[in-house]
Amino acid sequence: MKRFIIYLLPALLGAFYSLGQSSISVEPDLVNWKNQKQCFETIQKYHVDTIKWESIKLNFYKNITDGKFYYLTCEADSGPVFYPLIDTIDFNSYIVYGEYAVDKHSVFYFNSVSEGIKITKLDACDRLTFKIFGSTQYAKDKRFIYWNGQIIKNADLESFSVIDFNPDHFSPPLAMDKNHIYLWDQVLTDTSEIEGLERFLRSKTGLEIYNSIFGCSQTDCVQVLNYKDQIDFWLYVETCPRELDRILSKYPFRFDEPLSSEDWDGNVPGADSLNWFTPMILGTDIMVYEFSPDDSKDILTIWSNMDKTKIFIRKFHTKIK
Repeated sequence: MKRFIIYLLPALLGAFYSLGQSSISVEPDLVNWKNQKQCFETIQKYHVDTIKWESIKLNFYKNITDGKFYYLTCEADSGPVFYPLIDTIDFNSYIVYGEYAVDKHSVFYFNSVSEGIKITKLDACDRLTFKIFGSTQYAKDKRFIYWNGQIIKNADLESFSVIDFNPDHFSPPLAMDKNHIYLWDQVLTDTSEIEGLERFLRSKTGLEIYNSIFGCSQTDCVQVLNYKDQIDFWLYVETCPRELDRILSKYPFRFDEPLSSEDWDGNVPGADSLNWFTPMILGTDIMVYEFSPDDSKDILTIWSNMDKTKIFIRKFHTKIK
């Protein structure tokens, strides 16, 4: 019997703090704030006494009496509370990235617990090379892969990527590298535990990927020269004008004047490890077509030479920032 796993992502707010010291309760008002979920959803509307508290940034405040910095959050069965910051934060450079946050010195991870939003400073993380995998709990730096702020031991840095086979529904956080598939931060030994995962991971041919995006070609001029099949699709295709016109008619692509290769450094975000994905070879002038529906996180981009016989295609899922 298959085991079905449901993962509920905790509600998170765009700031962070550290627990471990006693909190200062916020004065009550007429709203019932004891439901933590509702408290998180409406915390921005909470009335803060500006005589006692100076707003710094987002939910960060400075206590006018003791001069210390606090964070306004929601404690279960209690309501809004101010928790004191333990780690020093540079508020001017503070930026939130999904469930992580950074300033110019450090990287932090924060999540929802019964006491409120809890922040962990990632001392092992290299700030300069830190990157997150979109809005997921996965991240990396030059040495480690992280999940939930914790190091995933022995994960391969170069081949690690997030698996998002069911983005429209709740699914557990999944990732893979050249050696393993990961459920959360643990190696998943039986892919049948996740419904649909085995089918998703089945290798596809380049033509199958092409047809899944554009439908079957009505000519015999399509030849996939190279491709990569994972969360994002990457293809290098030999084609013909009739076929390119067909696939361009499938979606309302945006395009401008031809791109001059002399004015472009050739960089394509996400293609660092694909030494064959080089639209620059298409010629001096390159047409670039792009489509992204308003309700989707996918961006479909096509680079074409001027005679419409060779194209590079990228279907990019915009969860990696």
